[in-house]
Amino acid sequence: VLLEHILTPRDKSLVVEVINSGATALNLFQVENRVHANSGWQSVENSAADWANPLPTDGRVAWSDGNNPFTLAGATTARFELTRISPWQAIRLTATVASGSTDIQVRIGGGE
Repeated sequence: VLLEHILTPRDKSLVVEVINSGATALNLFQVENRVHANSGWQSVENSAADWANPLPTDGRVAWSDGNNPFTLAGATTARFELTRISPWQAIRLTATVASGSTDIQVRIGGGE
């Protein structure tokens, strides 16, 4: 798990920056949400195809810099904005590599 972040009802969107400062590419990047503290996590974007457009087709990602976070190469950064998040209570971001390790940082900020 890279990040678990509690949202407020005022949050309408969230800008996410994923920085892979290591040498190994990611082989999974997943965005999950939950609607209240006792609910389970639901996957929002969780496959390479979700990010391949470069925008997912479900309308949750307002914009992207074109770098696919699912397969984010080493020494690369991906930025995107998640929208329509006001019903969400929390967001969770996870990532993995096929083998070895890498260094990932995540920065988030308010969109709208």
